[in-house]
Amino acid sequence: MKTLVAYYSRTGRTRAAALALAKAAEADTQEIVMTGKNAKLGVIKGAWMALRKKPAKIEPLGRLSKYNRIIVVSPVWAGNPPPAVNAFLDCGLGGRQVYAVTVSGSGKAEKHFITAIEKHGGKCAKMWNFRRRGTDEGAWAEDMGKIAEELKD
Repeated sequence: MKTLVAYYSRTGRTRAAALALAKAAEADTQEIVMTGKNAKLGVIKGAWMALRKKPAKIEPLGRLSKYNRIIVVSPVWAGNPPPAVNAFLDCGLGGRQVYAVTVSGSGKAEKHFITAIEKHGGKCAKMWNFRRRGTDEGAWAEDMGKIAEELKD
């Protein structure tokens, strides 16, 4: 099964988790990069957009159609996917299996992420939440290795 780990990271914490997961799952990666006036989105405006489930402009993505499983690794902003992840989901999931990994310093957002994935045509197969700080990819290796093992089943 061809797997893509797509991630958005503003501070590097989510990037570390995504890269550790991609390595453990032998998956391709796609960084979700905001462009235009929202590229340097501040915390207040970003939270406002996340609460309203607004997308941001992002760089063009590679061909998603070659992947039948997508893992979205995302921070949690105001209890929701950030605008960059909303834009990624807007690109169409076309009935693919979608897994979500959220990285948060303070809270969970299962309901909002599952709703967003399903609204955009994906099937949320499973979700994992991590409350952790730090950008060391090695520190994420054990947890992401466990997820990769689950995905093999």
